[in-house]
Amino acid sequence: MDMVDTSQPGLSEHTAYLSDSSLLALLEMGLEATLAKFQQTDQMSESPPLTFLASWLMRHNPRHSANGAELVERFMKATQEREALADVTNLEEAHQRDAAALQMQSAMRGHAARMLKGEQLQAATTLQSGYRGRAARQQLKEEYMAATVLQSGYRGRSSRRELAEEQSAAIKMQSMQRGRNARKQYQPVSNEDAEAEAVWAEATDEQQAAAAKVQASVRGQQVRQEQARQAEAAVKVQATYRGNTERQEQARQAEAAVKVQATYRGNTDRARSAPLSKLPKVEE
Repeated sequence: MDMVDTSQPGLSEHTAYLSDSSLLALLEMGLEATLAKFQQTDQMSESPPLTFLASWLMRHNPRHSANGAELVERFMKATQEREALADVTNLEEAHQRDAAALQMQSAMRGHAARMLKGEQLQAATTLQSGYRGRAARQQLKEEYMAATVLQSGYRGRSSRRELAEEQSAAIKMQSMQRGRNARKQYQPVSNEDAEAEAVWAEATDEQQAAAAKVQASVRGQQVRQEQARQAEAAVKVQATYRGNTERQEQARQAEAAVKVQATYRGNTDRARSAPLSKLPKVEE
């Protein structure tokens, strides 16, 4: 069975081969049959479209099927009224250029996205570092405040303890002193003191006032005598100290004068004996 010449002038080598071998026409009819088949019935699960298309192409191969050759002839008569097929070479080149442009754009967008991601990562790192620094400073401040509070509490506790110990010691000393005063107050009174108190109790107000004046005068005289004695003793001590100081100074000055006089006499004697040493010696 002869092949139907379906070639058209002006086609590329691959397009011309598809047209000369009737494959393009047969494939187009097979696709239409497959589309019509699966639009009418839902047999996708039983027979996939690709399997149906392959089976249809084998059954209607114009080399081995008269029905297929007849279909190709009718298809070619119908296509003579259509416009000539366009050369798809330029279209493929355009597709390649578009694909290349898409790849370049994708690469550019990827590069820009990576740069943006790097900048965002750096900004995030800076923000995280600032946040961590702020958190660390806040924590340090809180720890410092806590330490200050603890130290203040410890110092306050120590101060209160020392104050309590001092108060306890003062209370003990006061208690001892009061006990001592109480014991002195309640000691038995001697006979002389008792007689004096009895006489004082029997004395009138005038006698008591006169006795108080006498006692005050006696006490004043005793105080003045004690002050005079202390002043006299102080004058003696000062005079003794000044005398010792003056005597030491006079002794030092006398010793210095003796040294100066001895030096002067030595120099004078040496000056007098110098001319005599120059005279000729007398032979015996």
